Amino acid sequence: MTKHVSVDFKFKGHMYSVTLKTTMEDISLAMIEEKLYKKFVLDESKVKLALRYMLMVVECEEQLTICDDEDLFVYLTSIDKEDLRCFLLVEETSRSN
Repeated sequence: MTKHVSVDFKFKGHMYSVTLKTTMEDISLAMIEEKLYKKFVLDESKVKLALRYMLMVVECEEQLTICDDEDLFVYLTSIDKEDLRCFLLVEETSRSN
């Protein structure tokens, strides 16, 4: 299995990518979130990120929320017949204290 996994995502209206230097099986939601907080210089104590994606099913407009490592693994391994993966939608919200 490859030792690098790239994830394409949309954040604040722009497309970005991050690469994690590990196998797909070893990626955790915490690793992705840490990479995103660092990339955008966000204060984790003040900002919460929501990660979502849309299924590659015709006429499906529902977004799936990634809540844990299992959801993330399903997203990472969901590819279509042309080996394409949905892009991730990342949203920033304020943390309530």
